[in-house]
Amino acid sequence: MATEHPAGRKPNRAGIRRREEILASAERLVREHGHPRVSLQMIADDVGISQPAIHHHFPSRDELFVELLRYRDAHAVELVEPDAIAALLSAATNSAKSRHLAALFTHYASSASDEQHPAHNYFFERQRLLLHYFTLSAQARAADAQLPQDFDARRAATLLLTLSDGLLTRWLIDAEVDMRAELEHAVRALGLDTTVATDAPQASDKQTS
Repeated sequence: MATEHPAGRKPNRAGIRRREEILASAERLVREHGHPRVSLQMIADDVGISQPAIHHHFPSRDELFVELLRYRDAHAVELVEPDAIAALLSAATNSAKSRHLAALFTHYASSASDEQHPAHNYFFERQRLLLHYFTLSAQARAADAQLPQDFDARRAATLLLTLSDGLLTRWLIDAEVDMRAELEHAVRALGLDTTVATDAPQASDKQTS
């Protein structure tokens, strides 16, 4: 989930700081207003720069918002690496803190099927990486539970990731959906433990779905 830069440019230190300011502003404004209401001009005004200055770093609004998703992933990876299933369950509890950001994620996830869309490569690489971490997590929990040797950790990981994305969409439509309860039920149905270690990193509202 590495950061990409327009036209292959490698920004200098000042450019990196400016990009981070723009992304932090975009995250804050999306959190407050929802992405359909956030324009590039709003972000430019918030940062104190011109809209063309934003285009210097992000050629389009879509590319800025996709980069925002990637930016948030960079903060979430430390939660996913030790135990992806634990991170998923913790994140499900905290999703209500970032409803607008969850909507941003699902909006671009639905656009990613178009190979020409800026979101395609991001979601392709994200799913590949998450599947790897979830498979490792499922393998570890299966070993702890002494499940049969033919337990398919990769298939279990695929099911949990797919369920998580679907539950996020359901929750955006109906806030009464208890995502954590549904995910815990699925984990148990796979024969895995739902315990989250007390010393495990806890997700705040960073996306792991």
